[in-house]
Amino acid sequence: MRKHFLILLLIFNSLILFGQDIKKDYVILRPQNNSSKTDTIFGEIIFPKNGIITKAKIIVNNEKMKYAPNKVIGFKSGERYFASVPYNSHGNVFAERVANGKMNLCYYDTNPNGYNGGLAGATATSLTSYYFIKLDTMENYLRVPHSREKARDEISILFKDNERIYNQILSEDFRVWKLPDIVKEYNDKK
Repeated sequence: MRKHFLILLLIFNSLILFGQDIKKDYVILRPQNNSSKTDTIFGEIIFPKNGIITKAKIIVNNEKMKYAPNKVIGFKSGERYFASVPYNSHGNVFAERVANGKMNLCYYDTNPNGYNGGLAGATATSLTSYYFIKLDTMENYLRVPHSREKARDEISILFKDNERIYNQILSEDFRVWKLPDIVKEYNDKK
């Protein structure tokens, strides 16, 4: 009986020791000083109350660290992943991944808390929010233009290995807002 009790006690203690709060949130930093090695920092991601993510904020050992999008490849919080994507000539922003696989698709939303703001707010949001797309073999994301024709010209080549989806993007029925479904279908076929 004592043997069983000791064995159960050892098992219980090992579960407590090795099963402690393992942080699944992380930030992946860009390589520095001509190095190709990335650094991953594990901790607890802090989201701003207004929903606008200007920096990746992570708490590690009760210390809050902040990283600008240009210094980070991406970060993960729970099941959500945010990639650092090239927004304009001034730098990068964090865009949430909406599709993952051979083809990755992220969306940068300039209206994260659903603030309506009327017609002017909706128009401004639609002009400043973008999809970003890349194949898993590519290093950087491409910003998808709002214009159907420009988007078609710039991203259709990425789908060249799937004739049906490639033709769908080249068709008159293609709309940029359909990209999440198109990319999901593309990833499911591969």
